[in-house]
Amino acid sequence: MNQYFNVKVARESAKIVNVTFLLIHVVLFFYFRALGVTPMCCLNIISIFLYIVGYFWLNGGKLNVFIYLSGFEILVHTVSATICVGLACGMQWILLFMPIEFFYTEFFSLQIRDQKAWATISSVVNLIFFLFLDVYMRSHEPLYAVPGDVAFVTRLLLIVLIFSLSMFLLHTLTKYAYLTEKKMREKSAVDGLTGFYNRFELMDELDARLQRKTLSGAWAAMIDLDNFTQVNEKYGRNIGDQVLMRVSDVLRVQSLDVLCARWGGDKFLICGFECRDEQEVLDAMNKLRERLDAISFDMIEGEIRVQATIGISFYRENDSVRQWLSTADKKLYAGKYNGKNCVVN
Repeated sequence: MNQYFNVKVARESAKIVNVTFLLIHVVLFFYFRALGVTPMCCLNIISIFLYIVGYFWLNGGKLNVFIYLSGFEILVHTVSATICVGLACGMQWILLFMPIEFFYTEFFSLQIRDQKAWATISSVVNLIFFLFLDVYMRSHEPLYAVPGDVAFVTRLLLIVLIFSLSMFLLHTLTKYAYLTEKKMREKSAVDGLTGFYNRFELMDELDARLQRKTLSGAWAAMIDLDNFTQVNEKYGRNIGDQVLMRVSDVLRVQSLDVLCARWGGDKFLICGFECRDEQEVLDAMNKLRERLDAISFDMIEGEIRVQATIGISFYRENDSVRQWLSTADKKLYAGKYNGKNCVVN
């Protein structure tokens, strides 16, 4: 999930919250007007104006400004409403919803700008005011009397509202936290140059297959480019990277169903899992070696030719993954010792 996507998600979800709060305050205006609570009618007009302006702030990218001001507005509005109509209507419960919005904002603020949004401090402030209202209103009568059935319905509607907004913000937060982690896992599992698995990811895959007992008939081919160090030293790492990318293109085009990994440097590993004929694997690897041998780069200093030595190992029952791959590695180095550019079984 890139930075633009984070900004887009944060802004769009904030717009939904903004419109929701705007509609709520419109409804509250008529609610307080019907109850004759004039101070709250005036405060709701200010709040409605704030959320209308807030929509344009969000379009202008001022996400943090909107969050801070809306948090302050909700605090003032909730405290004022509770003092006016009392605890029975449940207005004070909105203060306990706000930490979800604050930490939601902090998540995206850290993702986008690597900055905290003071979610903990803001949440503690809301808790202090909630406790203050609970204590204060037990010894003070509300400024306006609200019929019991009206207070009951108001409280139920607020519970549904708080629950719905909490679900929306937590769902969005969970979804994009998961997508971020998934993207990071995928990025760490793949070699950036070749697009193959790295050795650790392939080892995890092989260990999992071993646990499921699905390695019967599997084979591994450890491939090392001959004299590749000289290419890097003579032509530079940029040319060396081009050679590795060309090699990976050749490895990717296989007649067999395989998994490929960059084992490190100029070393690659190919694993297949359905070997019905060992000779078929040997023939395929010899053809692969010949295709690698056909790679060439014309340079001013001369032609670069690619050659590779391949060591093959077939999985045997009771082998560990490391024993199996170590056998392929030993055969690879036996081929290196005996002249290179060959396939050793």
